[in-house]
Amino acid sequence: MIIKNIIFLLIFLIAVTISVPLKENSISQDEANDLTLTKELIQFFEEIMQRLMRHYNSKYNNINYKTSKNSNNDNSPIKVIEDSGYFQGDIVLTPAQSERLVDQAIQQAEINNVDVSDIVSEVNKKRRKRKIKVDKYLEWSTKIPYFVDTGVSSLIVDVALKVLGNKTCFNFNKVSVKSDLKEGLRYYSGNKCHSHVGRIYEFTPQDISIGKGCNLYGTVMHETLHSLGLEHEQSRADRDNYIELLLNNVEKGREHNFIKVDMNNYLTYEVGYDFGSVMQYPTSAFGVDNKTTIMPLFPYYAKTMSMKEGPSFLDIKLLVLHYCKKSCEEQLPCKNGGYTHPRDCTRCVCVKGYAGKLCSEYEKPRQGCDGNNVFDVSKEKKELIVEGKKKCIYHILTSKDKKIRINIKLLSYEPSKPYTCEKRNSLEIKYLNDKTQTGAFFCGSEAGVKFKSRNNHVIIYHRSSNQTNKMRIVFKTALDK
Repeated sequence: MIIKNIIFLLIFLIAVTISVPLKENSISQDEANDLTLTKELIQFFEEIMQRLMRHYNSKYNNINYKTSKNSNNDNSPIKVIEDSGYFQGDIVLTPAQSERLVDQAIQQAEINNVDVSDIVSEVNKKRRKRKIKVDKYLEWSTKIPYFVDTGVSSLIVDVALKVLGNKTCFNFNKVSVKSDLKEGLRYYSGNKCHSHVGRIYEFTPQDISIGKGCNLYGTVMHETLHSLGLEHEQSRADRDNYIELLLNNVEKGREHNFIKVDMNNYLTYEVGYDFGSVMQYPTSAFGVDNKTTIMPLFPYYAKTMSMKEGPSFLDIKLLVLHYCKKSCEEQLPCKNGGYTHPRDCTRCVCVKGYAGKLCSEYEKPRQGCDGNNVFDVSKEKKELIVEGKKKCIYHILTSKDKKIRINIKLLSYEPSKPYTCEKRNSLEIKYLNDKTQTGAFFCGSEAGVKFKSRNNHVIIYHRSSNQTNKMRIVFKTALDK
């Protein structure tokens, strides 16, 4: 009976226009309707997720998931996003998006032989009685006006959009009078942090809520990228190749935030999963007492997942590949994961560590760093010692069919936090195959850490604004494969 009531309420909200009282100078009626619908839809997803969890627990004899506790007691800004209470924390859904997600959730349950016949019956019954407006697929143009309402830091929004504009083909034009914003983005001080995914409205502004606790650069960037079409990294179709979900550590009633669905045919353009994406949730997302809920399958990437300092190389690359195809008449044959610069068609944008017009060269040693930054360990091991206030990048190489053993003798980077790192005072090690992916971050004090690269190339990035920060690492060719 409870399920039927939930479904009836869900279908009713989708089928009719909801009349939600609005405050003067507040959000649009469409936005208010979508916010209400999203809140109600969560009940449906939670029931599906609970059934899936009961199925998996039964299938694996009530296996006890890892219960490691994250020491993250101040998970801002992501904690504010989690507590916003919308889909996956901060996503607002349209009726048509809700319809697609309902179908996907039911299909996922049926694939796993989970009985949802009562839900399907109610859904189909209501579908025969209604018509639903299908969202018109809308693309943002590269010229996007925006307005920052009172209560939101105009400086932070301006800086975030300037960064995006400089690195992509977008031209964000600020509007000083609210009534002059006929379309584009409106940043307002709403109930915490939330936004739609992709362009939803034509000829009317699209709202991004930057409420209490959300006036931070990383959060503004996160919500803006949602509006431009990016979904959460942990929602990607290939997520199971990179992360393990520890659902028994999730707060009761919030498991629905991890159901795997695709809102808008998730854009990837063969861009790899990025633990350092500003769209990636941290390891303790929605966790009971900050226990681990998202476990990276690759060692030492937990701290990378909690960093929210801005868009990663792959975040920007994804936007450029989707929106900036027409910025240059010809795309350069960039190497090593680079891409044609949308504002300078004569050169490629390279991931840190590479240089040259086509990103085909190693970056030269930086000032204050060793005279050599490329080391071949195919015949003998290399001990690398770096200390001081500087930024240095090193390439460690071995034979093509070999891998590299990494032995961190010691490292010390301060200031640090137990659950994440401050990028400007950290050691980044890229040991996966794809060097465009953000690497594993280390900070604080470590010693005796050993692991192996995935291929014959490792990139080391020492960042320090503190003279006492240092590291000592030994690299050698692995004898085993």
